[in-house]
Amino acid sequence: MKILHINTLEKSGGAARVALRLCQAQLNLGHDSVMLVAKKETSASYSHPIPFRQCPHQATRDEFQMKGLLYYDIQGSHYLVDNDLLRRADVLHLHNLHGGYFNPFTLLLLGRMKPIVWTLHDMQALTGHCAHSFGCEKWRFSCSPCPNLKTYPAIKTDSASRLLGDKRFIYQHAGFNVVAPSRWLADKVQCSILRDHPLSVIPNGIDTEVFKPYDRLAARKKLGLPENGFLVGGVAHGGSLKNSWKGGEYTLAALKVFFEEVSDGYYISAGNPNKTIEYNGRIINLPAVGSEAEMALVYSAMDVYLMTSVAENCPLVLIEALACGVPVLAFNVGGVPEIVGHGVDGLVTGYCDLVELCRALLAVSFNRDLLKTFSINARRKALTLFDHSLVASAYENVYDAVLVSWQQSLQTFSQEMLEGVPAEILTDDFRMAEKLSRNGSVSIF
Repeated sequence: MKILHINTLEKSGGAARVALRLCQAQLNLGHDSVMLVAKKETSASYSHPIPFRQCPHQATRDEFQMKGLLYYDIQGSHYLVDNDLLRRADVLHLHNLHGGYFNPFTLLLLGRMKPIVWTLHDMQALTGHCAHSFGCEKWRFSCSPCPNLKTYPAIKTDSASRLLGDKRFIYQHAGFNVVAPSRWLADKVQCSILRDHPLSVIPNGIDTEVFKPYDRLAARKKLGLPENGFLVGGVAHGGSLKNSWKGGEYTLAALKVFFEEVSDGYYISAGNPNKTIEYNGRIINLPAVGSEAEMALVYSAMDVYLMTSVAENCPLVLIEALACGVPVLAFNVGGVPEIVGHGVDGLVTGYCDLVELCRALLAVSFNRDLLKTFSINARRKALTLFDHSLVASAYENVYDAVLVSWQQSLQTFSQEMLEGVPAEILTDDFRMAEKLSRNGSVSIF
């Protein structure tokens, strides 16, 4: 099967790593799987850049941005209809479409050309603009008024209701299957403007032959970490301690108690922390790691993985930690309880409950036998549920289903539907791409 993945980035961030690993697993299974990305980060032959193109007139771009019409100025994504990789693909697999490279109305064009599977890595497809709603429920109805325009991806004026309405129109006229990596997000989908689309739940996957337990002492020696201390760790792109979404303030507050009670305790902050915090040498900052095998060494050096994120879906770092036999301590947020079994391979505390978090951290610090049991269970779970070959096989079933349903419901892009597209979207680029999607390939770039 020929599969084309589309995402913002090639390897940086959770969504990119999910797409990349799935692509690699599919290649291992004999599929022809490639990626189109807004930003190419490696020399991998199966990854290709998406040409970037905005509205040619600065005044038009400024008008879109001032109106809060998120990504409506992007024109290059329309010409994906003329991309050779897309034209020869059997299935189009979408990942993160936010990030400044994809016009949401491009979905109308792609949906008429190829069967689409869309894996949601956050809530942005369900809301007017924000990637996580942080408890706001307005996305269920109208997103009006928006309580926080600055939530990523930010908008300059309150256009959230308009954006949500436009997404509703797009989804009504573009057929695709949705995959949620967690039951938590799937429940959100079923209450959203995506509720009428076929939905599957498939967790994120990892290569359990790469992410596996290494000898802890050897890992610490190689990384230059304290050999005999009790090491708690966390991993995030750019570091987690100064990242509000990653709950850095909760981690720091818990570490203050931990350092006072555990004399040989240290915290490993991995992921190229650009704002380092040392805490009298008790916090050790590790730079970005070059390979997944090296990342597995970092996990293996830890006694416990600590995650205090305030917004999550199906965090890869927890799956990676479990695969390396590292017990997890985390807040009950998003799909975390679906990954970490409380009292089985880690502890899940109340959401943002700092008192409970500190108690749990101290409890595991002084019960090494419990940690050994958690470690064995963690590795077993990763092998059973999260190996990327299992995940790739699950996606094969979704691809088969969408191929059948797409052939049965294939419709042309009607004039009536075209008339429903907002006037601002009907640029020369959109009209040309719409024509290409009907009449065949004419090279643009």
